Amino acid sequence: MDKLKADYNDLMQEVSDFKAALESSEIFNKVKDTYKGFQILYSPLQYQPELMFVGINPGAGYFNSTGQVANRLAPEKTMEYVYENYALARETKALFKLMGLTDADLSQAVKTNFYFLATENENDLNKIITFLDEMDFEKKSKDWNNRLLKMIQPKIIICEGKSAYAKVLQHDRLNENWDGDVAYSNWNGTHVVGYKRLFSNIKGKDKVSEVLKGILK
Repeated sequence: MDKLKADYNDLMQEVSDFKAALESSEIFNKVKDTYKGFQILYSPLQYQPELMFVGINPGAGYFNSTGQVANRLAPEKTMEYVYENYALARETKALFKLMGLTDADLSQAVKTNFYFLATENENDLNKIITFLDEMDFEKKSKDWNNRLLKMIQPKIIICEGKSAYAKVLQHDRLNENWDGDVAYSNWNGTHVVGYKRLFSNIKGKDKVSEVLKGILK
């Protein structure tokens, strides 16, 4: 656990340095209207959890509720999906109920995103990314996410949407394997499950549940 904390602290410092460089750059004037800050984890830092969620990027919830850009780089004290009631949190709790799991099980999962940069939506994220080529944001994001997944070593990675699934598979150039609204890949022994979304609604929850239950047996 000491190595995990040390590795995470290294990652956190790199993200903090990038955030400071971005906010003090000339580029920032072009992106500040859609920029909502940075967040790495939505849960405690845990080693080898059964489940780890990976979305595409943080939303604007923190900014909308506080009026401040997020600077949430340290691990959270609790798993956000357990106590929050926004749409994706509700959908995830519903998925866990279908799997016969409880909030106590959900509290043991880890939650992050491929990109740590927060925006109102994925369209705004893509707009910002077009301005960040000279700062190697795409390359850095891929490196950060890959290192985070490898230091945490989850048994199962649940990719929250088609974009997140495609991004995670880039780490080992894996092929996308979709069966309707659900996808599965094996990444050197780690199970990678993806699902499609309609906004924050998980499509095919029953099928996603069956795939995950089959792995967890």
